[in-house]
Amino acid sequence: MFRIAAVILFFTTVLTAEENALFILENLRYQLTHYYHKLLGTLDNDPKCNSVCTIAQQKRIRKNKIRIITSVKSTKQKHMSLSMNVRGRIDLPNISKKLHLVFSQQGSDTLTNRQVDRENENVITDTRFRIGLKYNFYHKNTLDISTKLSFKIHRPFGPFQVLSIKKLFTFPHDDFSIYTQGSLYYFYAYTFLAQSLECNFIQPLTSKYLLAFANEWENNAENHHNRRLTHHLRLHHNFNQKNHLVYWFSYGTLAKKENHYRIEWRAVSLSYIHYLNKWFYIQTIPRVVQRREHNFRNDVELTVSFAMLLGI
Repeated sequence: MFRIAAVILFFTTVLTAEENALFILENLRYQLTHYYHKLLGTLDNDPKCNSVCTIAQQKRIRKNKIRIITSVKSTKQKHMSLSMNVRGRIDLPNISKKLHLVFSQQGSDTLTNRQVDRENENVITDTRFRIGLKYNFYHKNTLDISTKLSFKIHRPFGPFQVLSIKKLFTFPHDDFSIYTQGSLYYFYAYTFLAQSLECNFIQPLTSKYLLAFANEWENNAENHHNRRLTHHLRLHHNFNQKNHLVYWFSYGTLAKKENHYRIEWRAVSLSYIHYLNKWFYIQTIPRVVQRREHNFRNDVELTVSFAMLLGI
């Protein structure tokens, strides 16, 4: 279903004008959302539920959303690649208020993943569709502690367990906040551990500008115990309700020795997001990137993404 929706979303947006595209896409979104809500109602059905309970159940179902992002990337060598990011969560309160069915898929370009959907995994590098169960031990205000058991639906299944702790520190007097996340992964098929840490500093400058500095560290045994440290400096410019700009400066390092990190790549990007309405938007990301494997020469890339939100 997701692949069909992604392909239709891409071609209708490209080949039609904005108003005609919105009409076609809205019909598509309505049909997919109806199918999605019907499926959720079947999964979370309670035979003893009366009419009042049914209304409450429908409100819970509508809170479940799916984000589908189709991206087309072009490089300086005129290589074209198509990727898809999918992320969703299904709450099943009749089974458990703390248990959720989650699913996701992401592209192979980790920088693009971060720019089109920051909530996807940073340790997982394959492009397979994954499904799993997430259990929230604690979720309140600025602290979230959860675990997730996930696996690929295609062979090799590669199941893994992840324990995550998220914490948001706010400083109201300075209008400043720090977002932190720590995750511990265990891959059952390969019997190894991976760890990741994230620390984001967020400072609003004005009503239209926000500055953020994200730092991500990962230690993944699948990559021969390579430790990676990535930094993203972002300036968000909320131009108006339909247009949003993000100026990116990013670079990634790799630990070749115990305490020595060597820069592997650096990039300057501009992310332009245009909202067609509250459930569709187009994102364009021109980028200049320098990689060690290419002797740090300038490589120009362009990524265009089409996003659709189901469940509203």
